[in-house]
Amino acid sequence: MRFYLQLFWSGLIGLFVIAAKLLAIVRAVFMKLEKNRLIS
Repeated sequence: MRFYLQLFWSGLIGLFVIAAKLLAIVRAVFMKLEKNRLIS
């Protein structure tokens, strides 16, 4: 039972890390687009 709980938490943390990375990438792309819009 404890093993499954540990697996669940590690999976949850992994999903959270992946979501944070995706959010950072989207934010970087959005900022780049905003800069291009301001320049043009």
